[in-house]
Amino acid sequence: MMLPLTLWFLIAASFVAKGVIHGDARTAIVVFLMDTKNAVLFSLFWLIGLKHGMLGIKVILEDYVSDACKRGVMIKAVCIFTLISAMLLVLSVIAIHCKAIL
Repeated sequence: MMLPLTLWFLIAASFVAKGVIHGDARTAIVVFLMDTKNAVLFSLFWLIGLKHGMLGIKVILEDYVSDACKRGVMIKAVCIFTLISAMLLVLSVIAIHCKAIL
């Protein structure tokens, strides 16, 4: 799932970069996220990336932190950070998308 999204993201980022070069960066990104398909794919790309990063950090903590209490606290902190980041991402994309529609 991540490979097709990464390819889409690279292609989409190149089109947005062209818009940034020729104009305002914020406008180029808002225009890009106005398309519902782009907003959904953009969110999926970053949500899957966040989940992947969280799982990677969790495995590293499980392997290298010997104290079970510290390990548990660190894993919970990483999970909370990931959850907050995911919520902020989705809310930001929705806010940009809805504001662009209005």
